[in-house]
Amino acid sequence: MLRRLLCVSWYAAWPALVLLLVAGTGRAAAQGADQVTIELRGEIEKSCALSAATSQIDLGDLTKTGAGASVAVGVSCNAPFAYELSSANGGLRHQSPGDSPPGFTGLLPYEASLTLPLDDGSRIDDRCTSTVIGPGGAGCAFSDSGTAIALDQSATLAIDWSAPALPLLAGSYADELTLSVAVLP
Repeated sequence: MLRRLLCVSWYAAWPALVLLLVAGTGRAAAQGADQVTIELRGEIEKSCALSAATSQIDLGDLTKTGAGASVAVGVSCNAPFAYELSSANGGLRHQSPGDSPPGFTGLLPYEASLTLPLDDGSRIDDRCTSTVIGPGGAGCAFSDSGTAIALDQSATLAIDWSAPALPLLAGSYADELTLSVAVLP
């Protein structure tokens, strides 16, 4: 009977004994250590964002040569980036359908420029003609940020124009100038 009781007691005590040995080993290791190193990891995704206080600019009287307009654009890129600028019409296009009568033009080309300060103290300063960044245009080789970033920076997107070779038709003119940014691969 005593032998049976010892067997039952041993089987009942076995898990507690193992737990005591494991806990005791951990305590001994913790008490003997004077330093613990814990590796921490995290990640922030690369991103670029643009913002503008306005999405429309009234250019006024287009016959005034040397005139222009600009808009501030918020740029926030947490990694090196590139940008593109495109014109929907290749210039300010007359809003009536059809061709211009002989001796007149319905397209006023302009120069678009972008000035963007970068966090390392340098800046992007590019200029291109609307006909080159418009449909069928070759496009401009715009600068990228290299290794720099632009966190919460304010870019200036400006346009200016001079008198075209032919007189402009009377009426309304419009274009859509699109600025886009993307993280470099």
